Amino acid sequence: MIKSFCLFLSAFLLFSCSNTEQPQIPENKKPKDNLKQDFIDFNKGYMEFEENEIKDYIDSLQLDMKLSPMGFYYRVLREGAGQKAEKTYRAYTLVTLAPLHSNPCSDYIEKPKDFVLGASNVIIGLEDVVLSMKVGGITDCIIPAMLAYGVSGLKGCVPSYSPVRCQVELLRLEKVPSENIK
Repeated sequence: MIKSFCLFLSAFLLFSCSNTEQPQIPENKKPKDNLKQDFIDFNKGYMEFEENEIKDYIDSLQLDMKLSPMGFYYRVLREGAGQKAEKTYRAYTLVTLAPLHSNPCSDYIEKPKDFVLGASNVIIGLEDVVLSMKVGGITDCIIPAMLAYGVSGLKGCVPSYSPVRCQVELLRLEKVPSENIK
């Protein structure tokens, strides 16, 4: 009987000590692995901050600007009478560009700029502005950082995370064969 009890006790101790589960760590002691969520929260907070900054800027200058469905603010200075811009067309424009609280960049004062709409070869915000225009039109707009130059900025002109103010004149459109769009 003693042998049976010793054998039972040994087996009990052996099996009870071989627990393969991880030790329980209290929630407040667990390492945080929320990098993705932290990044999302940062961007939401920044976008909210930037929207308030843009609204304050518009109010301080008493500009009558509207918010487009794409997320940029605009006012039409001259309504175009020509063809409406659409993807697969090369847009020929004059662009004046400036960081929101600064003077226009010297390289971007009425700079001729042409690009193919829908080919992702210009900042998203500028393409969206042009797509809202007709030939001959002039639009004054404010483009949020994430639709402009975002984190990288524009060397020597626009700091990172800066909204930009643009004046865009759509001079003409030229149809581009779809096989030439890259």
